[in-house]
Amino acid sequence: MFLLKKKIFLFFALLVTNSIFCQVHPDSISFSYFYKEEMKEILQLKEHIKLDVTDSLTTFKAIAELYSKINVEDSAYHYYLKTYDIIEARDEFQKYPDLILDIHKTVASRKNYTRDGRLFLEKYGELIHTDTTERIKAHYFMQRAIDYMEESKDSLKLINIANATLFLNKASQTKFFKNNKPFRTNVLFKFGHMANHLEEDYEKADSLFQKTLVRFKEEKNNQYIFYNLINIGNNYLEWGKYEKAIAVLKEADIVNFQDFKIKSLSYLYYNYERAYDSIGDFEKALAYRKSGKKIDSLIEKVKKDASFYEVEVKHSANSLRKEVKSQNKILSKLKKNKWYFIIGLVVTFLLSLYSYIRWKKLDRRKRIIEKEKKVLEDKKQELEEENKSIQEEVEKIKQLVVDNYILLKNKRRIKLNLLIYIRSDDAFLRLYTTEKEEFVRGKISDIEKQLPPNFIRIHRSHIINLNFLQSNSSTVAFLTDGTELTISRKYKHNIPKK
Repeated sequence: MFLLKKKIFLFFALLVTNSIFCQVHPDSISFSYFYKEEMKEILQLKEHIKLDVTDSLTTFKAIAELYSKINVEDSAYHYYLKTYDIIEARDEFQKYPDLILDIHKTVASRKNYTRDGRLFLEKYGELIHTDTTERIKAHYFMQRAIDYMEESKDSLKLINIANATLFLNKASQTKFFKNNKPFRTNVLFKFGHMANHLEEDYEKADSLFQKTLVRFKEEKNNQYIFYNLINIGNNYLEWGKYEKAIAVLKEADIVNFQDFKIKSLSYLYYNYERAYDSIGDFEKALAYRKSGKKIDSLIEKVKKDASFYEVEVKHSANSLRKEVKSQNKILSKLKKNKWYFIIGLVVTFLLSLYSYIRWKKLDRRKRIIEKEKKVLEDKKQELEEENKSIQEEVEKIKQLVVDNYILLKNKRRIKLNLLIYIRSDDAFLRLYTTEKEEFVRGKISDIEKQLPPNFIRIHRSHIINLNFLQSNSSTVAFLTDGTELTISRKYKHNIPKK
């Protein structure tokens, strides 16, 4: 009797799921279909920040979290950077460690993760030395392990698998791992992920995934139940057990959760397509492929529009309706008193025409004089600006010679005679001196203007101090500290010939 009830429940659950997803035509899928409430909330928060900027950190953080949950990572990154700038200005990194970790996770979820680098993860790692909490250390080790797992897909596979295993073991040795059951489950889940995708030990992966599935169900964490089932299904696909894979994917299909839903569905449809294609059911494989492509194109479209088109258009439409309503009121008043308005307009026009003709005669000569005067003033202003610019450059050089340092945005002074070279890393700069390394937000083009002539640009990302240039070839500069930097063709002429 119990088994019969269970089968009936599963049948209706699958029926409901099919009515929600499988019967939705791909052309009807939109962000508002999945995230109507979140879109409203984003709009409200944007309106709030316009009216009240006193709590901008909290509001920017809330907007970033919402964008992240609905898989608009570029917009989330944009608002997370706003929060980062605020805590950097306040020097409150220690107060917001979770925020820095969230920024790193958002960056890591974007397509150009390797290009963006791991700046925020490194910043989060720095907090280990100033914070005694085991939680920060545990999460840092976990993220380092994930980093190596991602790198293992590209190159140096065995070395990176070993490093990933090392950091997962480090995470499992922390007190936070021992005291926090959800974190323990996540670490075990990552071990299963590594066994499946990197080690290709499908039996081991299945054993680990089955254990974590039980734990996620105990925790009632639907989102991770879904992820776990998708990974079990993917593992069965790699293992060649296609029928089992389809059964598990159907189980994942009925899991109810909201955050990261649209990208999760993309993964689900992709695995469905692979599974049905493997058993020769090409009609179903094609149907899931169409739905998956629709979702992927939707995600890409929204990512390209950082202002989130659906929300902004709705806001613009409401504003337009109000404006049209206001215009209609004005038109109704004009209709009631049209003759008064016509007579008034004619009288006003005649008076304006008379005044214009009179002014035109008197003003013609005055305009010629003013034109000549303006030419002289412009010339004078150009000369003054040029003179001012020259004086500023002279003063800057004098100041550099006297003080022998530059002042960074974080108020730290860098002695020029100790500065070896500068490296640009996305939106940040690394300054290498004979004593230490400085890390600051900024553009290389801005700092280049502050430096004396012995600092030259050799690459779009490198500025070197000629005093530390040991030798160079046509493509590489060798510095006295052993650093080797690439010389680009564009800046090759900057290096003086010896």
